[in-house]
Amino acid sequence: KKEQRRRRRPHILFIVADDFGWNDVGYHQNRKSSANPQGLPTTNAAAGIMKTPTIDKLAAEGVKLENYYVQQLCSPTRASIMTGRYSSHTGIGPNVDRI
Repeated sequence: KKEQRRRRRPHILFIVADDFGWNDVGYHQNRKSSANPQGLPTTNAAAGIMKTPTIDKLAAEGVKLENYYVQQLCSPTRASIMTGRYSSHTGIGPNVDRI
């Protein structure tokens, strides 16, 4: 019975990438989405299409977290993700760049 419960647990892969813009993954580029409901072009000829086939496949087969809030710096956001606490409660706050 314990083995059956273990097999049913989902595999969770959480990817955190600094300085990754909305259109920096292939599955968001030039397509209809909540951020681009009309499906207007989101890249230009000079920028081209950024190919991210592995991330695109993972996104197609799984669940995407696409609506969220982050802090101005990556450290407080990462601390919140790793602890499940608000960044103001992690000890890593707005003065992290002055250390």
